[in-house]
Amino acid sequence: KIETLSTYPIKGFSPYFLERVDLEVGGVFPQDRAFALKRGDWYFDETDPGYHFKTKFFMLLKDEKIAELHPRFSLQDQTVEFTMANGEVKKYRLGNKEGRAILGKFLTDFLDPNEALSIVTAKDHSMSDVPMQVASMINLESVKDLARNIGQTVDPIRFRGNIYFSETAPWEELNWVGKRLKMGTTEFKVVKRIERCKATHVDPATGIRDLGVVPALYQHYGHYDMGIYAEVIKAGTTKPGDQIIVL
Repeated sequence: KIETLSTYPIKGFSPYFLERVDLEVGGVFPQDRAFALKRGDWYFDETDPGYHFKTKFFMLLKDEKIAELHPRFSLQDQTVEFTMANGEVKKYRLGNKEGRAILGKFLTDFLDPNEALSIVTAKDHSMSDVPMQVASMINLESVKDLARNIGQTVDPIRFRGNIYFSETAPWEELNWVGKRLKMGTTEFKVVKRIERCKATHVDPATGIRDLGVVPALYQHYGHYDMGIYAEVIKAGTTKPGDQIIVL
């Protein structure tokens, strides 16, 4: 059963939770990774964005300070707000270049004033960690099993999933690669397992590197995987509470 649906408007930042999602064939969640923090001065073509490896962007793997910011997104008007430690609320517009430039200056000062940062976006394109336009699925029972084995609480948000689900056996989802799934009226095909990196070591609430998720996965399960990627093969609507049916 689907528990929550989430999208990540700015790559590497906290999620925005959705009450439902309408998906097209080959599409992604609304505004999922629609914006990213480009690292350095390399050229990003908004008309032909292609795929770029995650190290070309600011991200939790290298920039754990991102997790200290807790954004509140409005998808409708494409704005983001941050509440600072002193209670000040900062609001920025993602929907126009001027607003992105102002936000970029704030983030540069906050993350690393010595490194070039700019916010990039491309229409109908998700800057995912993989070349495919997919949704990521996280089995909450697998997360709980990992937590039991390491004797610590594991926040599922560490895995930045779009679809969080429960009520199946731990790690059962790894057997779904190549299979079709129905969720609500939407159909997906599972295309691959998600191999995890050390970004998962960062506590999404504090920005502290406090948990060795990657070595724990290998120690207890002999692999580095948590979750699966699935592509939309039939358009439809999906919402929390929907059952996941393996076709």
